[in-house]
Amino acid sequence: MKKIVIKIERAKSEDTEIITEIAKVTFLDDNKLKPIGASMEGPPGHDNVEKQKKWINNCFYYKAIFNGKIVGGGLAWKENEDIFHVDGMYIEPEFQNLGIGSKLLEYMLEKHHPQKKWVLETPSFSKRNHHFYEKFGFIKIKEIANNMGWEDYYYEKVMKII
Repeated sequence: MKKIVIKIERAKSEDTEIITEIAKVTFLDDNKLKPIGASMEGPPGHDNVEKQKKWINNCFYYKAIFNGKIVGGGLAWKENEDIFHVDGMYIEPEFQNLGIGSKLLEYMLEKHHPQKKWVLETPSFSKRNHHFYEKFGFIKIKEIANNMGWEDYYYEKVMKII
């Protein structure tokens, strides 16, 4: 039996094309979860090589590696001294439910600890995301309708009292 190895590393510019392709495939797969009549667009910029490269060069962008293959990514960015954002996390569909996303989020939270508060948003149709983030102590603080056919759920995790 082959040993499973999950690594999280900082993404590099040379990873941009593969990361963009994985993000496209992953967010396209999410379309099956969307309500009837909803927009089939993914998050802004997920499918754009130049935007991905900009995020890799300007944010804390991490790649998830499973048995030597990049299978996902996500980024964190600092709003101010008190708040960090988790943004655009994704794991290629065939590699989901293997603990890779958990390892990625754990890494980001530990790497940038101690921040006072972490925030993120995720779509209402993605029930597995809700469970995933709540498992890590994130609490839904609000829901806001958008013009895409679903609501955006906003979560936060308070690490220290501000």
